[in-house]
Amino acid sequence: MSLKALCSWEAKLLFGIFAAFAEFERDLIRDRVLAGLTAARSRGRTGGRRPKLSAVQHQLAIEMARGGTAVATIAEHFGCARQTVYKALAQRRGHDHMQDSERLAI
Repeated sequence: MSLKALCSWEAKLLFGIFAAFAEFERDLIRDRVLAGLTAARSRGRTGGRRPKLSAVQHQLAIEMARGGTAVATIAEHFGCARQTVYKALAQRRGHDHMQDSERLAI
């Protein structure tokens, strides 16, 4: 195919039509995904990964850390990564901070 054939008005028209179809298809996919997410939320589903630690395990990890247990030991006990334990402890610290600020506001 020559360069002249690619620069012709027919090629420009064809590429413009393909671009319009691609944009239309992308919008259709986006609308379908959003509709699917809305339908899933209405059925009580939420996206994302399930938490590694349950609420009970989360609380137990916090209590173990307060008792002086090493993070590596806590992670080994629950079969998770140390980062998971650090995140659980950080969430608790943020929760404690919110409670302190609420107490100050009262």
